[in-house]
Amino acid sequence: MREIDQQNYFAVFDELERASDRTALRKIVTRLIRPLGGERFAFLLMPAEGAAHPRLDDDAVLTDAAPGWLSGYRERRWFDADPGIAYARRTSTPTTAGSIAPQTDGQLALRTHDAAHGFGAKLIAPAHLPTLNLGGVLYVGSAAPAREAEPALHAKRMFFRLIANELLDWHAGQIRRDAARSLALTERETGILRLLRSGYTAHNIAKELSVAVPTVYGYYKRLNEKFSVNHISLTVKRAATLGLLDQ
Repeated sequence: MREIDQQNYFAVFDELERASDRTALRKIVTRLIRPLGGERFAFLLMPAEGAAHPRLDDDAVLTDAAPGWLSGYRERRWFDADPGIAYARRTSTPTTAGSIAPQTDGQLALRTHDAAHGFGAKLIAPAHLPTLNLGGVLYVGSAAPAREAEPALHAKRMFFRLIANELLDWHAGQIRRDAARSLALTERETGILRLLRSGYTAHNIAKELSVAVPTVYGYYKRLNEKFSVNHISLTVKRAATLGLLDQ
């Protein structure tokens, strides 16, 4: 590893975890990839297949590449045709773009676009978070020809995989915090959801809270409305997935 020693290098991961915003996060990731031979990066969130996505809004992508790379990627709607995305949905094993043969003219055009914007060599590092049904993919690029730079990037793949997973965790934390703010659950509502997750029935909850059973069902109704679902079990599942029931 060049430029910084390993002890200092791993300390940067602590900074990543604590990054206060996306601007700070982008600068930290740049500091992490450069000593590994990466010249630029792009991290794209990957919602579950079939879920409505993106036109890759600013919350779904983080990159230090030249603006032309992202604007072209968005304009050509390459997300759904990107072979790197298709690969990352299937596996967690890092690979190189050169190992995935383009199958369509659009994929060939994406390869040309990448090369024109500093991703002549490109490492693909997937990340997955099953609890949120969410994934991400980290692209690390070099302007050098693929045959020269991709083997060197691939040799550092475990580090890039670690960065990808840390980035996904950071974004997941943001999603949870945004959900908590928008739902504005009261302490009692959160308590009821925790009791439901533990197997309590409406009668159990009423006894626990010293309220009438119809009052508990009133809470169910309000909670379902907040989560836009029609059954309290779905509300509990969604709240747990978002990490809103963690102590």
